[in-house]
Amino acid sequence: MKFNLFLFLFAPFFLFAQQSVGIYSIYFPISKNLLQPTSVQSSQSPVGGIGVINIGNLGTNRNLIPQFAPFLHDSVRITLEKFVGEVLSSEAVCIYKMNQKNEVISSSGFPGSISGLPRNCLRNAIKFYNKDYYVRVKVRFGGYSVTSPSLFGFQKGYIQPTVSIRIRAYDVERKKIYNRKIRYTNFPKLKNVQVSGFVSNIKVIQQEILSSDMIFSMLKETIFSYKKKNTLIKNNLK
Repeated sequence: MKFNLFLFLFAPFFLFAQQSVGIYSIYFPISKNLLQPTSVQSSQSPVGGIGVINIGNLGTNRNLIPQFAPFLHDSVRITLEKFVGEVLSSEAVCIYKMNQKNEVISSSGFPGSISGLPRNCLRNAIKFYNKDYYVRVKVRFGGYSVTSPSLFGFQKGYIQPTVSIRIRAYDVERKKIYNRKIRYTNFPKLKNVQVSGFVSNIKVIQQEILSSDMIFSMLKETIFSYKKKNTLIKNNLK
């Protein structure tokens, strides 16, 4: 029984050994709730629901998300290349789609986004890159909120950040041969204060947010947790 479980969990390590791997797509969405230090919400939208005011119309930029530090963009790509290579026991590199001008197509660096990540598709990657296997990676930074009862329009709360990583690998025939998801939640809470108006029905939220250093650290912690879990499983099967 232990031998069969070992094969189920670690067969990919033998399958991919000494093979070349191309990472054709990396998606790295980060919830705006983790990045906005100040947000203003309306308790009633034009259609009667909960809505968010575009406070740019009010002459302020408080809803804007800060730019990430320059180091983060390359660090994320390099770290994920190394991680995928270790998971699949292979050499893994990013492979990019090219436009008609032979320019690389990659993710943009607008606020809240990691730039320089591949935005390819599987069919195109197989057509233009000679690799043994092709990988798609999705890293999602999210979280869940906890808020205290309102006291005269004043509330305290926090967001518990979470990070998930999913790796999917395909062969040249586009057959899925690896699919695993990692999720980690043991991160410090982001505290917030919420103040609501009695007449205007407007809520202002002041919150702690993720810095570039925190984002990179959380990514590495999630990867470390995955490796540690696999090591424990492997040791228990001996």
